[in-house]
Amino acid sequence: EVAAGVRAEMERIRPELQPGTVLEVNMDRSIFIAESMKEVVVAMVIAVLLVLAVIYLFLGNVRATLIPAVTIPVSIISSFLVMAWLGFSINVLTLLGLVLAIGLVVDDAIVVLENIYRRMEDGEPPLIAAVDGSREIGFAVIATTLVLTAVFVPISFLQGNVGKLFREFGITVAAAVLFSALVALTLTPMMASKLLAGGTTRSWMSNAVDGFFHRLSTFYDTLLRRLMRRPWLVVGATLGAMVVAGLLFRVLPSELTPP
Repeated sequence: EVAAGVRAEMERIRPELQPGTVLEVNMDRSIFIAESMKEVVVAMVIAVLLVLAVIYLFLGNVRATLIPAVTIPVSIISSFLVMAWLGFSINVLTLLGLVLAIGLVVDDAIVVLENIYRRMEDGEPPLIAAVDGSREIGFAVIATTLVLTAVFVPISFLQGNVGKLFREFGITVAAAVLFSALVALTLTPMMASKLLAGGTTRSWMSNAVDGFFHRLSTFYDTLLRRLMRRPWLVVGATLGAMVVAGLLFRVLPSELTPP
């Protein structure tokens, strides 16, 4: 807005200049700001498409995919209420927070939907499956939401320049996650009871994904049983990984922002 105002003022002043006087822009940082904002918006669109693609890959049902998809715009737009209340603006950092939130806000809705979907596959009527399924998983949804909030809110209270930068980022993400829990426990069950009333059908793609994960689960079960008989091997590997991580942390260079 400042840059646009300066350009408009330049155009107003230019006719009044003395002959031979030239008024031009030497440097305009708003170009880089605008382009970075565009890149973040593009990243947001890509994130939404990828999230929806993964959900469809596992559920294999277009109507079921629409349910958590609705969570994204509702949670993101609802977070604007908190941003406006605290005097935040839509800037690069708040937009980056929303890009990150896209992957987080669908988690609760997916957990609730999957539980309802499983009950319907077991033969429960849609309405009963929606009520009992959301009630059964409600405490877990609230717990995970509070954990995520506890992770992001402290970022907003960091001291110095880093704290000033990430104050809006942390609170924006936390607000979107809190609203997503509300949506997951209210809107998601209602939509599931209506949109999935016709029954649950899976595509060949989701069946293939299910088959892969069943094989992976069997492999993991076998490996876990073997390692449980060798606990010191697991403890030793964990301690070794911690030592290596500590050494790498000391070796890697540290800086506020990348070059």
